[in-house]
Amino acid sequence: VDRTRQTRQKSPFVATLAKLFEAEVVVLGVYTTMGTAVKMLVNGYVDQTAKYMEENNVKYSVDSREAGNITDTTIEYAREVNADMIAIMTEQETTTANLLLGPYAQQMVNHSPIPVLSVRPKNIYDWLVKT
Repeated sequence: VDRTRQTRQKSPFVATLAKLFEAEVVVLGVYTTMGTAVKMLVNGYVDQTAKYMEENNVKYSVDSREAGNITDTTIEYAREVNADMIAIMTEQETTTANLLLGPYAQQMVNHSPIPVLSVRPKNIYDWLVKT
């Protein structure tokens, strides 16, 4: 869980997988600054994610880390807890360099020795009915 609004969108899919495989979800809050506002935002998103897991009867734990590089910190933490999978959101950047995967998502997929589930965030336009 990071500071982006879309970060929580992966929760329903992750919860469903965890229930199917009787797995525990580790909700990791990561932030690149110790700034109070950013840390509070990330912690709020972590709390919302934890509440979702609780409401859906998914076994979970919570932790947080300050990260110089979100990808490296996430992979390091996943190794520490012996994670079977890392779930991330694919950033939807508009630059041509990031058409398929955003910078952190691409780093994660390219460098992680642990399988990565990359979930595409939905924006408001994805919810509109097409005529």
